[in-house]
Amino acid sequence: MKNKKRWMIIGSISIVILSVAIFFLTNKKKVEKVYSSYTVTPTEDLHFSGTVKAKKVQNVFYDATQGEITSLAVQNGADVKAGDTLVNYSSKADQLALNEKTAVQSQYTTNIANLTKELQEKKYAYNQAVNASDDAKKQAAETAINTIETSITQYQDQLTDVNAQIASLNSKKESAIVAEFDGKIVVDEVAKKDATKPVVTVHSNDNIIEFAATEYDIEKIGLDQEVNISLMNQEKKIPGKVTYKSAIPKQEEKLSASYTGEVTPNETIPLGYSVKISIPQNEIKLPADTVVMKDQNSYVYIYKNGKANKQKVSVEKVDQDTYRLKEGAVNKDKLLRKSSSLKDKMDVKIK
Repeated sequence: MKNKKRWMIIGSISIVILSVAIFFLTNKKKVEKVYSSYTVTPTEDLHFSGTVKAKKVQNVFYDATQGEITSLAVQNGADVKAGDTLVNYSSKADQLALNEKTAVQSQYTTNIANLTKELQEKKYAYNQAVNASDDAKKQAAETAINTIETSITQYQDQLTDVNAQIASLNSKKESAIVAEFDGKIVVDEVAKKDATKPVVTVHSNDNIIEFAATEYDIEKIGLDQEVNISLMNQEKKIPGKVTYKSAIPKQEEKLSASYTGEVTPNETIPLGYSVKISIPQNEIKLPADTVVMKDQNSYVYIYKNGKANKQKVSVEKVDQDTYRLKEGAVNKDKLLRKSSSLKDKMDVKIK
C-alpha cells in the first residue's frame, strides 16, 4: 500500500514537472521567434553633373541682304545693355538706288514748279480773255489750264511714291543690330564675311545649369524643387531650383532615354564651369511586407526593447513591393517584416 501511494506521488510530481516544462518550452519558442527587420532610411539624393550656360543667347550672323558690316560697336568681353548697338551695316546698292531716286525726286519737284508757274500764266490769260469777251482765247486758256493741272497731279502722285521709296532706302542704307537683353559679348571678327558663324554673341547675365537625367530619374524631379550646387575643386555650395525638365528625350539609347533638366542658381557662376548638382528626394520608402493593412488603416510594428510596438502610419502605394511613407514612422526606426501575425507589445527577437 505504501509502495502504491509512493508511486502515485511520484507520478503526480512527474506530471506537474512535465506540464511546467511544456509550458516554459512553449513560451520560450514564442519569445525566441526571430523576425527580419528594416531600418527606416530616407531615399538617397539624386546626383548629376552639369555645365553652367547662359539662360538666353543672342547670335548675330552676317546678313548680306543688309549690305556690308561697316563696324562692330562692341568689343569681346564687354558688358551691354538691352538696346545697345552691336553691329552697323551699310548697303552700297541701296545708296546707289537712293542717289537715283533723289535725282528723280529733284526732277519731279522742278517739273511741278515749272508747271505751277505756267498754270498761273494760263489763268491770267484766261481772265484777260474773259474781260475782253474773246471766246477763242478763253477756250484755249481753259484747255491749257486743264492739261497743266492734270500734269501737276500726276507729278505730285509720282513724287509721293518717290518720297516713300527714298524714306525706305534711307532706313536700309545704314542699319544696326541691337542687343535684345543685358549680357556679356563674344566677338568673332573672322565671321564678318561668314554667314555660318555668329559675328557677335550676347550671353545673358542670368545663368542656368544644364544636366542630363535618365527616364527613371527625371520622374523623381519636380519643378521648383530646391537643389544644392557644388563647384568643382571648391567646398562652397550654392542653393538653386529646378526650373525646367524636358518632356521629350534628348536622345534614346538601347536601354534608356536621356532627358534634359535645368537648374537656376541663386548666385552667378562663371559660364562654362562644371558643377555637381544634388537634388534631395525628401521621401522614405518602405518594403510592402513591413506594412499591415487592417480596417482601411495602415500599421507597422516598430521593434524597441525586445517588443513589437504597433504604430499607425500613413502610406501611399508605389508599386507591388513598395510604399511611400507620409507619416507615422521616423528615420532609424526598426520595422518588423512579415509582421501580419504580430500583436502589440509582443516579445520578439530580430536577426
